[in-house]
Amino acid sequence: MADNQDNAAFLNGSAMKPDAFDGTKSKYIAWKMQMKLYVVTQRKQLPEQFDRVLMILSYMKGGHAGEYVATFMKKYDTDENAVIQTTKALWEDLDKHFLINEQAEAYNRLQAMQMGMLSAQEYFSKFKLCAFQANIHDFEAHFQELKLLLEKALRADIIQLLYNSLEELPTTYVLYKLRVARIDLNQQQYPAPAANAPVQTRRDGTGVTFGGRGQPMELDQARRLGLCFRCGEKGHLSRNCPNRQQAQQVRAAETPVVPTTNTFTPLASLTEAPAAMAEPFDWKAAIREEICAAMKGFASGQPGA
Repeated sequence: MADNQDNAAFLNGSAMKPDAFDGTKSKYIAWKMQMKLYVVTQRKQLPEQFDRVLMILSYMKGGHAGEYVATFMKKYDTDENAVIQTTKALWEDLDKHFLINEQAEAYNRLQAMQMGMLSAQEYFSKFKLCAFQANIHDFEAHFQELKLLLEKALRADIIQLLYNSLEELPTTYVLYKLRVARIDLNQQQYPAPAANAPVQTRRDGTGVTFGGRGQPMELDQARRLGLCFRCGEKGHLSRNCPNRQQAQQVRAAETPVVPTTNTFTPLASLTEAPAAMAEPFDWKAAIREEICAAMKGFASGQPGA
């Protein structure tokens, strides 16, 4: 008895009515299979092809599917003979609207693919698979087209080394792939040194920026705000700067050493007086005289004696 009820349900289609289709392309294949099976169960009730077409359309609701039905019915109201009359023609037209074009989708992925942090081997494996899905199998015949995609996808350092090399640019896909793989391997084994860290700047509460070595300080603004020219802090002048000693040590360390000759000329002992003088030599008096002479020279614009 139960088997007879199941068979009757299958024949009248009540056990397998399909869900409504809203035009989502990812759902189209599954809905199409359900709908075709349901149409089979309705052949006796709907012997005419056009009646079956209308039944299929009745399961298309909302979204792009609803728009498709609305367009169909407008055309039908204008001329009944101008619309699709058979299920075969209907499925062909629905495929054009809702079936995902696998090749087109794969080519879009191929265009958007980036190497990123992948190795050259990993990237070219993904590139090859996606190209096959896009129905590209002869890589040499499509080399120029693929080359444009590769140069948009490869890392900038690889492209730079590829074009700055003294070697001629590869003219085939195989040679291009080998060259890129070699450059990538060299980059992994001998990475470029990191650039020197930039000089850090600091900003005090007044908004004045004090940079590192080589950056000019805003002296006029510092003077107006009563800031130290040396460290940028308030409360003292530059000549009384507590950081002065540290700055002097830094300058002393940066002062270049003047090269000297290997010849050493010994100086007379400071305690030894000139032989021509009978009495002890007064070094302090001599120094004072030298200083006085130098001062007179600077005052007159002439070098001292």
